[in-house]
Amino acid sequence: MANNLRKFNTYSDYEAAVLVKPAVSLIAATDEVIFDQKDAPVPPTPTFSGLTVHYNIDSVGEYPLFNGGGSGSGSGSGSGGALPSAMIIDGTAVEVTNTYQFSTTGEHIVNYSFADNQIPKDFMNGSGDKFPHLVGVEIGDAITSIYDHAFENCRSLTSCTIGSGVTSIGANAFNNCTSLPSVNIPSGVTSIGDNAFNYCTSLTSCTIGSGVTSIGDGAFIYCSGLTSIDIPNGVTSIGASAFYYCSGMTSCTIGSGVTSIGGSAFSNCSSLTSIICNAVTAPTIQSTTFRNVKTGGTLTVPSGSSGYDVWMQNANYYLGLYGWTKVEQ
Repeated sequence: MANNLRKFNTYSDYEAAVLVKPAVSLIAATDEVIFDQKDAPVPPTPTFSGLTVHYNIDSVGEYPLFNGGGSGSGSGSGSGGALPSAMIIDGTAVEVTNTYQFSTTGEHIVNYSFADNQIPKDFMNGSGDKFPHLVGVEIGDAITSIYDHAFENCRSLTSCTIGSGVTSIGANAFNNCTSLPSVNIPSGVTSIGDNAFNYCTSLTSCTIGSGVTSIGDGAFIYCSGLTSIDIPNGVTSIGASAFYYCSGMTSCTIGSGVTSIGGSAFSNCSSLTSIICNAVTAPTIQSTTFRNVKTGGTLTVPSGSSGYDVWMQNANYYLGLYGWTKVEQ
């Protein structure tokens, strides 16, 4: 073997050597392949824990990448957060700007990172059909908050993954995402803001994590594709109109920790025929909480429970008015 050649047993050995001697040759004078790079293992793709957005571009041109963020109240009393601290488009770091010139059509992947690990208020508010090509959102584990209106009106959004680090989903965060078919709210989330998934009319599956304690007013209004919902035991309050006009819902399970259900929370759930409430003491309700549910349904409650006679009144819009029966088990 020539003196200027060196044999490498592994690809990592080769990489380390190149860092020191970039002129190292891989082929001997006899054309003997000392290390064949095609056999090298493919380095793993780095895990990205910020926000990953998938765009499906149908024509070459300049497209908005975000709405500019800005100040203002987000979920709770926090601020709207800052603009992205860095962006990577199709694997290449780029300057943080509101628009980008895509030179090819098809799927493009944009990664955003935030200094405060919070997705700002109105970050991708699609009002005016601003983001018609946004089809997928992956919210990484580093993100802690999704602020108000963050993805509102993103009507082409068909996939959304929420990371384990998120603790709050702001008001109207996914309002009017009319193509979104499913959402899994992880156990780290404690609050679902008002109107968070309002008018997600294609939503057929929703899993609410065990850490959620409150469901905001109108959180799932007009989610007409939902057929059932399971509200975990950690939830203590269900806001007014939370599931208003979920006309496809046939069954609902309410956890043992719920103490109050707001007015019209299940109003106009016209297919609802089964409610299982696991609270030993009936949550307080309003006369309109179950207005216009389907006639002839069944309310199932724990044996020896109390307070459900209020629910079963044959007056106003209580369940008794619609011929429901109560079963203890």
